[in-house]
Amino acid sequence: MFDTSFLQLLDIRAYQLVVGVWDMYWPVFLITIFLTLIERCFPLEPSQPWRAWLFNMAWHALALSIGVILSWTAWGEFVASLSGTAMAPTRARAPQGLPDELARLVLVLLVYDFCIYWAHRLQHAVPALWAMHQFHHEERHMNAAASLRSHWLNIPYLQVLVTIPLMWLLGFEAYTFTAYLMIHIFLGYSHMNVRLDLGRFSRLLVGPQYHRMHHARERRHYDCNFATLLPLWDMLFGTFQPPVAGEFGPTGVSGIPTTRAWIAASLQPGIDWWRMLKSRFVRA
Repeated sequence: MFDTSFLQLLDIRAYQLVVGVWDMYWPVFLITIFLTLIERCFPLEPSQPWRAWLFNMAWHALALSIGVILSWTAWGEFVASLSGTAMAPTRARAPQGLPDELARLVLVLLVYDFCIYWAHRLQHAVPALWAMHQFHHEERHMNAAASLRSHWLNIPYLQVLVTIPLMWLLGFEAYTFTAYLMIHIFLGYSHMNVRLDLGRFSRLLVGPQYHRMHHARERRHYDCNFATLLPLWDMLFGTFQPPVAGEFGPTGVSGIPTTRAWIAASLQPGIDWWRMLKSRFVRA
């Protein structure tokens, strides 16, 4: 007799995948649509191709899908175990009332920003990590959707360097839906295709011009402005480069085209790692 248990499990997993991805995707989708409408009304680069925008939006859905699937594996159990139990005595107490909730949100954003600064900086300093991060920098059309162009291998990487430390310090419930929204609003805003020069306020908040410098093709702008929310970290750790009034240079990686092929984009880090290993063996 045909065993239907496998099909039932498959049906359950398919439902969990759709619901899990949708719960994370729809708020980001709405944020990106809103920011895109602003960009299209006041563009820095007019007539950016919709194909690039659509690819990055679809790619984000793929990355979220892989993230949900990873959560069902031994890796997901490992992350959940560390996030849920490790170093519990060091955690901040649970918030009591609205003032505490707001204070917790600010603290979450600060800790997240500090961790993501160093995770991001390492991606530029370590060739094996750059192989993953290059996919994000290849984009030559900076816009709100470009903030979602991140290789799915970044998911386990950022879980180790950002998610787990955040939950160690502030508890499993620290990364709330509000924090998720705020982070994606900042990410989309900093990648916007708008001529927004914050002037003296560039030292207080990361803006589109500030982050565009980080994506610049010009070598003089390499390895600067790694911060996601606050330039404070760049200023503290020597990577701050103040924007020049009116300067909005071209973005992307010199000599490398923007990848929009799904299989090529997925496999590229692995190909780069293989080349690194081969070159190391040849030198040896």
